[in-house]
Amino acid sequence: MLHIAVCGGFQLEQRLANNEADFNKVSETIRKEMARFDRQKAFDFKSTVTNYLQCMANYQQQVGFLQQCVYVFTYVYSVCNYVYMCICICQ
Repeated sequence: MLHIAVCGGFQLEQRLANNEADFNKVSETIRKEMARFDRQKAFDFKSTVTNYLQCMANYQQQVGFLQQCVYVFTYVYSVCNYVYMCICICQ
């Protein structure tokens, strides 16, 4: 009976050691995966912010161009209006 208890205890210790090894493997895998996820998250965030800033810079260029167009149009309109007024006065 004592022999069976000793063999059973040895088997339990062996199962415990195997389960500990499996647990450590899974823990290490999870740590590696979390580290990879953090790196990927940082890369994605950097890419998103860079893309956003590029879009904003392009938008600002378009706004600047349109402001110049409005300025030129306003200037041309005022010159044409002045010329028209001069023609009307001269007649």
